[in-house]
Amino acid sequence: MTTLYTVPAATSTVVASISVCNRTSGSLTFSLALIKSGQSIDNKNYIYYAEPVAANDTFQIVAGLSLATGDFIQWMGSASGLSITATGVEVT
Repeated sequence: MTTLYTVPAATSTVVASISVCNRTSGSLTFSLALIKSGQSIDNKNYIYYAEPVAANDTFQIVAGLSLATGDFIQWMGSASGLSITATGVEVT
C-alpha cells in the first residue's frame, strides 16, 4: 500500500472526490483504504478492494469524506498503469 494523503497537524480535511485512471489497454484493479491516526491497515479500513477499472477508463468516487489530523488514505493498484488523484479542502 502507498500513502496517498495524510492530514497535517492542526488540520481537518474533507475529501471531495477521488479519481483512479487506467492508462493501459487492459482492465486493472485498485484497493483504497481510510485509516485513522495511530492505526495501521486492517480489513475494516478498505472502502474499495480489488475494484476493477476498465481499459483506458477512469473510476470516479464522489467521496465527501471527513478526515481528522493524522488520518490517512492508502491505495494499491494491480499494475503500474494506474494513476490516482484526490481533491478536497483542508481546514486549519
